[in-house]
Amino acid sequence: MYSKRVAMLLFMSLIHVALSLPNTVPRARQPIVTLRNGTLLGLQSPTYEQGYFLGVPYAPPPVGELRLRRVTPPTAWNETRLATSYGPWCYGNNIGLLGYSQTVPGVEYSEDCLQLNIIRPQGQEEMPSCLCFLNYRLGAFGMLAGSAIEQDGLANIALYDQRQALAWIQENIRQFGGDPQRVTIMGESAGAFSVGFHLLAYGGRDDGLFSSAIAQSGGPYTEGAVNRNSTKREADFNAVLEATGCQGTNDPLNCLRQVPATKLNAASVGLPVSMVIDGQLIANSSQAQLERGQFIRVPLLIGANRNECTSFTRLIAPFPINSDEDFSNIIHNTWAGGVIPSDPMQAWSGLYDNEVNDPSIAGLGTVAPNPGTAYGAQYGKTSLWLTDVQFMAGRRFAAEAWAAKGVPSYSYFFDTVPASVNATELGAAHFQEIPYVFGNEDGVGWDGDPFPADRNLRNKHKRLARTMSRMWISFAVNKSPNFHQGR
Repeated sequence: MYSKRVAMLLFMSLIHVALSLPNTVPRARQPIVTLRNGTLLGLQSPTYEQGYFLGVPYAPPPVGELRLRRVTPPTAWNETRLATSYGPWCYGNNIGLLGYSQTVPGVEYSEDCLQLNIIRPQGQEEMPSCLCFLNYRLGAFGMLAGSAIEQDGLANIALYDQRQALAWIQENIRQFGGDPQRVTIMGESAGAFSVGFHLLAYGGRDDGLFSSAIAQSGGPYTEGAVNRNSTKREADFNAVLEATGCQGTNDPLNCLRQVPATKLNAASVGLPVSMVIDGQLIANSSQAQLERGQFIRVPLLIGANRNECTSFTRLIAPFPINSDEDFSNIIHNTWAGGVIPSDPMQAWSGLYDNEVNDPSIAGLGTVAPNPGTAYGAQYGKTSLWLTDVQFMAGRRFAAEAWAAKGVPSYSYFFDTVPASVNATELGAAHFQEIPYVFGNEDGVGWDGDPFPADRNLRNKHKRLARTMSRMWISFAVNKSPNFHQGR
C-alpha cells in the first residue's frame, strides 16, 4: 500500500527536533504495526493526516553495564507496546542555539533514550515520505574519548548508535510503509557531520543503509569534528574522571558505569565533541578519503548559511576583537591548533578586509563589520573567516569530490535573516534555516517567531519555507531538489 514511500532519518543538532510537532495529537483510529521484535500501537491525527509511532526503541537501554558500550539490536517484547508519547531526551548540554533555548517545560532526560519517532502520511499518496527522528547518546555518554576508551574500542559510540538505527530502519521501515532502498539521511550541524561520517564510514564501504544524504551546515569534510590531539583527549577524559570521583580507580570505565547519570552529565559540561579516527567506522581523515574517492556514492544535498559563525564567535572569542593581532590570535588558539606563518596570516587578513568592506562583495550580508564597541572592529572579519573554515570550505571540497566521481550533488546558500534574530549582529546565523526547511510557519518551539509580523514580509518568508521544504522532499523522493514545482 505504501510501497512508494521514501524514508528520511534525521540526525539533528543535539536537540530533539520532533518536539516541534504537536505535543498532543488528536486521536482517530490508532494504527498498529507488527515488527520482528513485537507489535506497536501508534496514534493517528486526522488534523495533520499523519500517523505517529513515538518512542520506538532501536536498541536496549544503554544503562548500568551497557553504559559506555557499543549499541546492540533491541530485544523482543510480548505485549503490544504503546508508541503514543515521546520518550525522554538523551542527556546532553545546552549549546545555546539561537532562537531555540532547549528550555522545554516538562522534558524528561534519561539514558534510556535510544529511540525513534516515526511519522508517516495517512493513506496512500503518489510519493509521500516517512520521517524518522533519531535520538542518540551525547556528551560523556556517547562522545567520550581517551586512552582507556579507545583501547577498549569504545570511541565514537554516538556514531555506532546512529548506525544501529539505520540497520533497524532497513529491517523494519517497510512495516511502516517505507521503502528500505530509498532512505535519505539528513542532519544539521553536528547532525550534518554525522551524515558525513556515515558517507565515509569504513573507508567508504556501502552497506546499503541509505540511498541519499542531506547535510545542513556540515558534511563529509569532518576535519573540524575529529579530535586528533591525543594529549587533549586524555586531559578531557581525566577531567571527567576527576569530576566523577573515578580518578585513580583500578577500572575507571567500570567506575564511570556506576556513577549517577546526572553526575556524569554534569562532568561533561564544556566537553568538546571527541570523535576520533578508530580505524573502523572512522577509518582515515576525511580529506584523504575525499581526495581518493573513498565515500559512499549517493546523491548529496549540502549547504550552509551566510553567517554561520557569528554565534560561535560570540561564544568562543574574547571580545572586543579590535586588531589584526586579535584576529590572528583567535585563529591560532581556536581553530588552527598551532602557529601559522605570518605571510599567509597577512594575506588572509587582507583578503577578508576586502570581503567585509567592499560593498560589491557584501560578504557579511546584513551583519555590520563592527556592530558596536563591545564587538570590536574585527568582529565581522573574524566571523566570516570562521564561517569559511568550518563550513564553506568543507562544503565546496565535498561538492568537488562528488563531481570528480560523477555523483550528483546539489548545493544551497541560505541568506535569509529570521525576524527573531538581530540582523546587524548575527544575520543568517547557524541553525536559522531550520524553521524554513521544516515549514514551521507558526514558530512552534522557538523563543521568538522567526517570521516577520508585517504581512507582506511574512508571506515572503512563508513562500521561502514552502519552497525549501518542497525542495528537500523533492530531493528525498527524486534524488534532485529541482522537482518541487508540482503539486
